[in-house]
Amino acid sequence: MVMRAGGVEVFSNCDEVELFVDGKSHGKLKKNTGYVWSVDFTDGMHELRAVGIKQGKIVTDQQQIYYQQKEFHQQKANIKPKGDG
Repeated sequence: MVMRAGGVEVFSNCDEVELFVDGKSHGKLKKNTGYVWSVDFTDGMHELRAVGIKQGKIVTDQQQIYYQQKEFHQQKANIKPKGDG
């Protein structure tokens, strides 16, 4: 599982995968659509769990993540030109 901007991507060879975030299902996706879910995370710890089905067997993967949204502030460069004059 990989966090992406605004969501979660699961890499799997399963026929179908369901994503749970903090115990809540974010839906099932099939192999032909790819496994990327749009998730709005709040700051703090979260548990991700992917449940897949491959040839009738259930497989799972889970991990805990800490999410913290930070604002991006672009700073001006404080560069003084060097020259002869």
